[in-house]
Amino acid sequence: MINQDHFYIQKYARSFYWSGFFLNKKKFNECSVLYAICRILDNSVDNKKKNRKLKFSIFVKNFKKKNISNIFVNKYKSIENTYIKKKFFFSDLIYGISLDLKSIRIKNQNELIVYSYYVGGTVGALMAQVLEIKNKKAILHAITLGIAMQLTNIARDVIEDAKLNRIYLPKTFFKKKISINNIQRKNMNKNVYEAVKKILFISKNYYAAGNGGIKYLNKEYRFAILLASNLYSAIGNKILKGGEYKYFNQRTFLTVPEKVSVTLKTFFEFIMNYLFEDKINKFQLTKLLNPLKNKIYGRI
Repeated sequence: MINQDHFYIQKYARSFYWSGFFLNKKKFNECSVLYAICRILDNSVDNKKKNRKLKFSIFVKNFKKKNISNIFVNKYKSIENTYIKKKFFFSDLIYGISLDLKSIRIKNQNELIVYSYYVGGTVGALMAQVLEIKNKKAILHAITLGIAMQLTNIARDVIEDAKLNRIYLPKTFFKKKISINNIQRKNMNKNVYEAVKKILFISKNYYAAGNGGIKYLNKEYRFAILLASNLYSAIGNKILKGGEYKYFNQRTFLTVPEKVSVTLKTFFEFIMNYLFEDKINKFQLTKLLNPLKNKIYGRI
């Protein structure tokens, strides 16, 4: 029987669900509720219905009320009151999701990172607080890891996003103008796949920097977060290894044997780098988060 708190994370985030089994039950439930709220918000704009803007606005308005009947909202409010002190991250998340109510065209890499912060980095910052992180630098690492995972999402879901009139691939990644029709008709596959690869290579630096913050976590949470990071990163690696043809003909996901393999490799990585000593972070957060310097620094 599915735990009610786990419904959204099990349905939409199987990699997170898998890694969640390595958290204690209470913390896994709390993280699942946070994910559920983020997914409910995201789902409200991920359709072609004309009234989606109205539905999103109504949900956000009701969310701010204390007597809303949605069970996940009520549970989230309780978690927020207990753990989340920097509530502006949730406001930033709402703003980021609202951007998807319009057609999306990302101009350049900096704009890609800013967007990824709003819809992914914010989730990382909120999750870090649920995991009882208070260190300011640790929050920056969590933001970076959230951005990395969002970059993977963007790279994987190009075709699905095009159906919703969204192109997150930066214009500067193409020599010729890219359009929704180009993606849907698959007549620029080579160019699109090259842009996807570029995003995945960018994400590798963000994963590395994000993982550098795992040392700030309570030791009982470290393995689960490292595993979640490695599972998501493995999706990107599978896209890179699979090549152009597979990318455009089947959605990329990890099979159970692949998840088991990543889990075993993560176990040895954890023993070597995170259990008895802290892995040294070789990537400067300041450089990676430079596009966000006017958005987060001074607020954390």
